[in-house]
Amino acid sequence: MPLDTSAEAAQVQTEIHRALGAPRRLQLACQMSETVRELARARIRSKHPEFDESTTRDWLTWELYGIRRNNR
Repeated sequence: MPLDTSAEAAQVQTEIHRALGAPRRLQLACQMSETVRELARARIRSKHPEFDESTTRDWLTWELYGIRRNNR
């Protein structure tokens, strides 16, 4: 259970998630993942305003997966 959530609230959240069904839970997880990536790209752009979109994407890929392209 998260430290900032009461046991009762966690139970309600669990029941809601179960009621959604697997396809909708997957859709929500994908949306949350994309939101986190957008936030990470914004952070990278704010720290490195000189980066173009391609470099920002490469930097994010390196942060997430440790993969670098073109030795950047």
